[in-house]
Amino acid sequence: MTEISKYDRLLWSPNKEQLRKLGFKLETELEWFEEDTLGYLITYFQTGYFVFINEIFDKIKIDIDNIPTRTKDEFFQLSFLKFISQQISEFKKFLYNWIQKIKITSVDNPLILNNQIEGKILWKDTFRERNYLPYPKSIKFVCTSYKTNFDSLENIILKSFLNFLKNIIETHLNYLKVEKEKKKEDWRFHAITIYNLLKRILTNYYMREITLKKNEWKNKYSLNRTLRSCHKNNLLILLIANLYIDLRSSKNRNLLEKFLMNNIIKPNQDKTAELFVLFTIIQKLSSQKEGYEEYLLIKPRKDIVKQFSQPVYTKIYDDDIKINLYYQITPNWISIKYPDVSLFSITLKQYKLKNIEMHPDITIEVSKGHKKKIIFLEVKNSKKSDYLRQGLMQICNYYEFLKITEESIIENTSDFKKEGILISKGIPDGWEINTNNMWTNNQIKIKYLDFQGLKSLDNRIFVAKLLHIS
Repeated sequence: MTEISKYDRLLWSPNKEQLRKLGFKLETELEWFEEDTLGYLITYFQTGYFVFINEIFDKIKIDIDNIPTRTKDEFFQLSFLKFISQQISEFKKFLYNWIQKIKITSVDNPLILNNQIEGKILWKDTFRERNYLPYPKSIKFVCTSYKTNFDSLENIILKSFLNFLKNIIETHLNYLKVEKEKKKEDWRFHAITIYNLLKRILTNYYMREITLKKNEWKNKYSLNRTLRSCHKNNLLILLIANLYIDLRSSKNRNLLEKFLMNNIIKPNQDKTAELFVLFTIIQKLSSQKEGYEEYLLIKPRKDIVKQFSQPVYTKIYDDDIKINLYYQITPNWISIKYPDVSLFSITLKQYKLKNIEMHPDITIEVSKGHKKKIIFLEVKNSKKSDYLRQGLMQICNYYEFLKITEESIIENTSDFKKEGILISKGIPDGWEINTNNMWTNNQIKIKYLDFQGLKSLDNRIFVAKLLHIS
């Protein structure tokens, strides 16, 4: 049995009718570039490189800046809570039936009593005990009574996992709030419902009698042993516990991919488009030539002080060409803003507004010796002509208003090159674009690609054009 088939009962893809019964709205299906991006996110999630970008979780409106530790656990735990919320009916059934189905055992509890009898007299033990006593010996009795024992392995594992689930929900409680009018159609409402059920069951008298061993459910051997002999009412919860462990294992990439595809918290599509372009470029750069590579964290731009701007990817090729890839920031030695003498800057000052720096979605810095090239990339998740014209205008602004803030970086202005690339969801009707000519003609300073064109563009041609700085 494969890891995926073992969880067929859990990892189902709900159809519209099933979601309606559960009170969920059917989310729009992922587009092909979103699926490609998810593949990259899974890789980064498992290798620990990825830190989530501010407001990427548009679906759940999480303010990432208010979470103290931005780690891969956030994405996984929130996806897991969404998955749990789709099991709401099974969860309710388990929790309501658990008290009737609780596994209780009885153990012998020998008692030594004086002039008193409780339960059955153990005469052999009684006479043995009396041998050591002075007269009168007849007042001593050894009896046995049966003590109720709640600490079966099954009960201990159940309690430890339910307590773990409650703690996860509490961690994200501030971000699971739902507007009243949207309650029953939002997975967060069901997550809170499960949280309230967990609080009730964990304060139940019988549950309090079970010893809490916080990490017992993570013992894979004990959990598998319990799964083989557990009561059918407890099977689903124990299977969910086992699934959690398997998902966190680096050996089960296919299982993790299926899980996230079914339970992804759909991010803002514009951000997904930017990440698709970013990861595609990284993949193309990595595929060509040998050299040193370094991946860094992707962080919200406002978390990064300008002078400490860090690339998300660096590669140094064997021929001493170095390439840095920046996301939502620019290298700290350049500045892009409207000149103070421009009408726009003067107007901003009149209204007491700041002339803030502009930044492309992605910036590529190529250097070899004293030569440098900056490439601005603007990503538009659209194929509307007016919106793409705005993207072209933005790139022209980056091109025209770029200023080198550290003169020592460039010895000779002729050694400094600038280019721009507009990348969109599709080519608008009426646009006459010869992609092949554009990428072989060095005279064209602002190039154009759509998502499919970027993905299918030959890696060697793409990288050669990026690295060409003479």
